[in-house]
Amino acid sequence: MKTISRLIVALGIAVLAAAPATADDRVIGLTSFDSIQIEGDYIVEVTDGRRVFATASGTRDALDMLEIEVRDRKLVVRRKQFGRWGSNDGTLAPVTIKIASQGLKGATLTGGGSLTLRGLDSPSLFVALDGPGRLETEDITTDTLIASLNGAGTMRLAGETRDLSASVNGSGRLDARDLAALTLTLASSGSAASSFTASRTAKLASRGIGRIEVFGDAPCTVVGKGTGNISCEHGAPMRD
Repeated sequence: MKTISRLIVALGIAVLAAAPATADDRVIGLTSFDSIQIEGDYIVEVTDGRRVFATASGTRDALDMLEIEVRDRKLVVRRKQFGRWGSNDGTLAPVTIKIASQGLKGATLTGGGSLTLRGLDSPSLFVALDGPGRLETEDITTDTLIASLNGAGTMRLAGETRDLSASVNGSGRLDARDLAALTLTLASSGSAASSFTASRTAKLASRGIGRIEVFGDAPCTVVGKGTGNISCEHGAPMRD
């Protein structure tokens, strides 16, 4: 009987040890900010709001390691640092963060996380992805959109803009077919694939082997010595 009792206790301890950490939700008050910088593997969604704030969902351990603060009107999201020893490199469960912003002008994602900008309306917007992560815009409206993709990540742009200026470097993928732009200016290097929709002009600088597609009525002008395939729906691209 004692042996059975010990076995039951041992099994109970094992089950408790194997159980997932308790999930938690936190509301984070913020001061005003113009841009966002995400560092790490967080899952982040940004929308326009009547006031600025953030909510974070995840295990307590993961949330305890989360740092969200505004510095010089830039909202920085990252893991907590520990002095000269840097951040804790231990593996933590995923954290989902929802941010309400006002008048956002820029957003940068570094690392393997994901960042979605949804329903933003701004005169100008800068978005950048550095690393293997994923950055998306959905239903955005802006006069000028500047997009930068570096590395092996994926960027998807959807909405409306007057002028799109894009820089692509590395082996990633930029899909802007669902972004209605009047003018497109592109600088492409490396093996990255990119696709766009433009209705007035498309100026393409190609210095790599990446494939470029332009849909819409815009005639294409190409400069550079890139060897990647370039196709334009309006007609054969013109070399400048």
